[in-house]
Amino acid sequence: MKKISKIILIIGVVAIIGTLGYLGWRYFFGKTINQKTAINQSATAIFPVPKKLSEDQIFDYWVNKNTGDIYYLAHDGQISKIDSSGQVQHLESKAMGLISSVKASNDGSSILVEFGYPQAPTFALHNLVNKTWQSLPQGTVAAAWDPKSSNRLIYLKDSGPTSRIYFYTPANQKSAEILRLAQKDLDLDWALPELIYFKERPSSEYASSLWSYNLKTKLFKIVARDENNLSIKWGTAGLNGIKLSGGQLSVIDNNNSYLAKIDLKTLPAKCTFAELYVYCAAPSDPTAISQTTFPDDYLKKSFNAPDDIYQIYILGVTSQGSLLSVRYFDSLLTGSTISADHLEIQKNRLIFINRLDSKLYSLTL
Repeated sequence: MKKISKIILIIGVVAIIGTLGYLGWRYFFGKTINQKTAINQSATAIFPVPKKLSEDQIFDYWVNKNTGDIYYLAHDGQISKIDSSGQVQHLESKAMGLISSVKASNDGSSILVEFGYPQAPTFALHNLVNKTWQSLPQGTVAAAWDPKSSNRLIYLKDSGPTSRIYFYTPANQKSAEILRLAQKDLDLDWALPELIYFKERPSSEYASSLWSYNLKTKLFKIVARDENNLSIKWGTAGLNGIKLSGGQLSVIDNNNSYLAKIDLKTLPAKCTFAELYVYCAAPSDPTAISQTTFPDDYLKKSFNAPDDIYQIYILGVTSQGSLLSVRYFDSLLTGSTISADHLEIQKNRLIFINRLDSKLYSLTL
């Protein structure tokens, strides 16, 4: 009898422990599950969701700073405008040819369009106000706008054994020679009013260099020599830049002096400067890049991966340490898959092209 009572007691204790364990599991794990569900349901409140600005597939875009309107160029050359109310208007202007690149003037009132690179590049200017087109001289292989004017640019012309640099004034269509170089296959950046950069195109297959020429002092100097994967995007003021070299992203000054490291695997072209921050798009899966030939595959548009977007505080950066990258947009939590390219700030929003569908989007800042 005592043995039976002892067995019943043991069974009762086990049952009580089991019941308490089950209730505890329901409380703690059920609470965790509910929290995760709540986080997923409120993700759009934590992270902004991309807003599609047009249904058109586009090649590139720019902002007219005089009007605030957004213009874009479609792959077929059609130019369109998105006004302040969000209405899309297809303009009569059209670029004829195989488009390679588009560069807007400092105020966005004119564009420089490159066609046919690398086989037979040609360049044409389009004034959005006057609705006129004009071609740059034959043999031009690179060009860049004056950072302070929409009525002056520079172009690089292949002239046999040398490359020649010219000023060009669209208003009177006149050129003036600035400089002669022995280097070939260069691209141009005009970041500061007095400073022009000559750069070799980035590749994982060979090292690249960067030179500068001061228009006032006539001083030509090497800025970066034989660096792997060298690519730089200058800020609007031209005083700082985002640099990729040897697989490392960093902030530099206009003399290529290292200021701080950015711990993201991405390209400078996928970053943009705001007053206090840099915004960069980088693959949600950082290992995705290691499976490609970087940056070649991205530049050839044979590699696209879902991105998150990060906000990086850079004001007064002199620490020479790693900058904190805070995730501003999360593709997984918002359920919005993007591969962001050509990021720009317009007032209180971040504009970009989604390379996965070639359409224009914005994020509220």
